[in-house]
Amino acid sequence: MIGYARLIFPARLAQRYFEAITMTAHILREPIDIIKFVGIEHEQILVSLANGSEELKIIGHLQGLYRAPMSNATVGENEFVLFQLLTFTHYHFLYALACHMRCHLSEAFASARAAVDAALIAAQIIHDRASQVAYAQRTKPFDKLNRHYKNLIRDNKRLPHALIPDLIKLHDDFSSFASHADIARALCIGLKRSRATRR
Repeated sequence: MIGYARLIFPARLAQRYFEAITMTAHILREPIDIIKFVGIEHEQILVSLANGSEELKIIGHLQGLYRAPMSNATVGENEFVLFQLLTFTHYHFLYALACHMRCHLSEAFASARAAVDAALIAAQIIHDRASQVAYAQRTKPFDKLNRHYKNLIRDNKRLPHALIPDLIKLHDDFSSFASHADIARALCIGLKRSRATRR
């Protein structure tokens, strides 16, 4: 699952989408209503699909990685929590992509961050199956799991999985885009409108 989670929002894919997606121009003279909003959303996702044909092949490959363990699965009691976490990461994989294709970057990063959270939890449970009881009870180490992992890294102790430092970095990077109502969050939505207003 960690290997899949690392690919949820790979840097190369994000870079290519930033280059490929050109948000369609709309001049708005008054607040948008729901019909126009949905129309613009639909148009933007079509633009993203048309401009991102190479990226769609990568997305199809990632979907295949999820399909293998999730299709026709019979899940035992001891595997149920892990399967739930896998389905959670898959949902947020799709939701983050859909948000990104609509140019909702803050929501995309927030969703990808949730998927990384699930991957970090799964790493601990895979490493120590008995710890899923602590996960259900929200006790140590799951009450402050990222801090727990960062302490292990600082003290040069063994981690449950080799990719945990990468996932923590992704989580922190996503948090900088997903958490605050600042200019970076509003840029994609507000910039076009601001330019149109000044014309």
